[in-house]
Amino acid sequence: MHPHLSYFPSNTFYDGTLQNGITEKDRKVNTQFPWPQNKPNFFLNTYGLEELSSSGTSYLNRTEAVAVDKMLYYL
Repeated sequence: MHPHLSYFPSNTFYDGTLQNGITEKDRKVNTQFPWPQNKPNFFLNTYGLEELSSSGTSYLNRTEAVAVDKMLYYL
């Protein structure tokens, strides 16, 4: 886990004992995906409309699904 992501759970729930597999410095950067530099996570705004699913019991957002698909492809 990235050290910035593990900081909160490690210090809040495990008295700072959680360990990460590798350091932030040792992580390889994927240059095909425009990931913000030195950020372990980020939010991506999408502007799609929610639709009621064919079952009528849940919602879906095709624009968000396409955005996730593209991110996973590059990662």
